[in-house]
Amino acid sequence: MFRCYLGRSLLRISFLTTTTVLISGCELSGVSVNSGSTCSAIGACIGSTSGSGSSVITSDSVPFALSIKSYWEDDTDKSYPNFERALYHIKKNSSGDYVSTGTEDDLDKTDTCNIKAGTTLNSAATDRQRTCGLLIPETRLFFSKVEFSVDIAASAGCEVVYFTPLSFQVSSSATFLPSWASGPVDCSGYTKPIPTTPPLDCFSGPGTKLVTGFPKNRGLVQILKNNSILNQLSWLSESAHDNNRLDNRWSAYYPLEPSPILNWKFECVNEGSKKNFEYNLRIIPTHDAGDSVGEEWSRYLGWVDDDGILNNDGF
Repeated sequence: MFRCYLGRSLLRISFLTTTTVLISGCELSGVSVNSGSTCSAIGACIGSTSGSGSSVITSDSVPFALSIKSYWEDDTDKSYPNFERALYHIKKNSSGDYVSTGTEDDLDKTDTCNIKAGTTLNSAATDRQRTCGLLIPETRLFFSKVEFSVDIAASAGCEVVYFTPLSFQVSSSATFLPSWASGPVDCSGYTKPIPTTPPLDCFSGPGTKLVTGFPKNRGLVQILKNNSILNQLSWLSESAHDNNRLDNRWSAYYPLEPSPILNWKFECVNEGSKKNFEYNLRIIPTHDAGDSVGEEWSRYLGWVDDDGILNNDGF
């Protein structure tokens, strides 16, 4: 059964043993998917616990665990995963605000940012709610799909999981011409998501693909019917290249955002609306020093060029 409320898409999918399968963009009623299925007819089949490259639940010692893998965009069977990368804390400045350069300088690498084993509902909020950064080389990110998985232990006390994929409005021009559209798009007159919402092509980011009813809906909601077992949810984001975007602003944290942006967020909430656990995530593209690709490639993959200049073009 598919429902929408509170600006989020609600997907009710049947449990398969200890695994919850979430199908992005699915509007079918009573969908049942066997573990390992590709589900190519109705979208990406997510949450499989079998097959090469899939995340497998092995332990419930961490109440709410986030893992991320990338796969080249043509690796349809996910046979060649890029191994999970470490999550690091985002630094804070002297005023206590998170730094915002959009580069590796944002990260504090003295410790990983994952919620630790043994964290409980009585632990401090700083131990249960994390703001983290993830480094992915810019060319790999541009040509890769990214898979996000959360393992949810019974000890997490989650009745509902909210997933907010990155999205943002690109333009408010009446004659905006995006690289992914066949002609000009009128993006003017936008004030609030409801009731005045510009066309879908005025927006970018994986949220435009993952959330049914976007931009009116901006996130996904999964209800855990049985939270006394260990569950897993996963979502697969397509590459910027496959979506005709010009750079990694499609999925990466962007420090010069001219309009409101929703960054990656994963929230574990109980039935009384208490936020038990949370990850706020920045994906940061890294750029190696030295010669870059030739100018015949009209896209810029990351934010900082070889001279350290922050680039603010692209979508």
